[in-house]
Amino acid sequence: MKKPHGFTLIEMMVVICITGILLSISIDGLRYLQEQMRATATINQLLGAVHLARHSALSRHQLVTLCPTADQKTCSNNWATGMLIISGKGTTADAGTLITAFPPLTHGRIEWRAFGGGKKLQFAATGLTFSQNGTFTYCPDDKDLRMAKALIINKAGRARMAVDLNKDGIVDLRAGEPVQCT
Repeated sequence: MKKPHGFTLIEMMVVICITGILLSISIDGLRYLQEQMRATATINQLLGAVHLARHSALSRHQLVTLCPTADQKTCSNNWATGMLIISGKGTTADAGTLITAFPPLTHGRIEWRAFGGGKKLQFAATGLTFSQNGTFTYCPDDKDLRMAKALIINKAGRARMAVDLNKDGIVDLRAGEPVQCT
């Protein structure tokens, strides 16, 4: 008598069920990883923009403005619609020299909270801000604080990433307070 060389219907259904369960578990993990990578990429792009603006102010020996834009030409109020770096006085590409423009975000949003409530970040020719210490916060669309990131700017114009000091999974700002997405 020959030994069968196949699978029974029950064995195939068990394998398909196990595969389906494993796939559904891994998809959630991949979604989390994708959002984490998106948040990291956005805050790193913002860090690069701050460094470029500060370096441009130092190398050009003039005022440089980092601001949100809706039309890639003038400053606006919404950081998610793109960013401009402009050298010289003024808040339009026509009034100053456009250094670079960044495209709008595809997911999430950026909030800027500054001392004095300014809507833009300006660097003097010395590389210092105009007393505009503050925080850029990236908030994902679902406002999950575990995915939020923050970039803290001091008055000297230096930027640093916020870290999770108390190991609760949410990055902390000054004095250990957690980042907020409103």
